[in-house]
Amino acid sequence: MDYTPTESELAFVRKSYASCAAFIAVCAGVDVPRAAGLLEGKTATGPRPFLEPWREQSPGTNWVAKRWVHDGKMWTSGALFNGTDLMTNFVKQTWPGNVLGEYGAKLGHWPDRDVDYKDVQWDF
Repeated sequence: MDYTPTESELAFVRKSYASCAAFIAVCAGVDVPRAAGLLEGKTATGPRPFLEPWREQSPGTNWVAKRWVHDGKMWTSGALFNGTDLMTNFVKQTWPGNVLGEYGAKLGHWPDRDVDYKDVQWDF
């Protein structure tokens, strides 16, 4: 990524994380909580081409190649379109049995594909 967040931006992200019930980072947006140190000691994912450099930059994070990961209040997705899979599962896990939430996900055609990419015929 070409942009490096400023210390005041990282402080804002840390403050937001401290006061939220759920923190969702999608695709390369995972780099901001990573840079803020919020993924230290957690399992997280991101775009598969970025995982190896992030493993080197943030060895205290367990980086996995998945569509989405939920660890505590941190939710991360592997790519932009995987954000919809993440949101489907966020709704299911945050409000289990919520008919309106599940109906909205179906109405919006939010996918719920295999979290381990087993439906994809290629690998990085």
